[in-house]
Amino acid sequence: MTIYLYKKTHSKTGLQYLGKTVSNDPHKYQGFGKRWMHHINKHGYDVKTEILRECTTNTIVTGK
Repeated sequence: MTIYLYKKTHSKTGLQYLGKTVSNDPHKYQGFGKRWMHHINKHGYDVKTEILRECTTNTIVTGK
């Protein structure tokens, strides 16, 4: 299972949303935040999606 960390930016308003999903197509996944969904309902889904990271586990690895 691939986990995507993404940033969505509304093209008209510039509002940004950071999230993660296991959806097969993170570009089609709209997000789920309460404020974000209200914004999408008001302004439409005109959004650019940037994939920040693809992971196969939720484990955080830190290096020294």
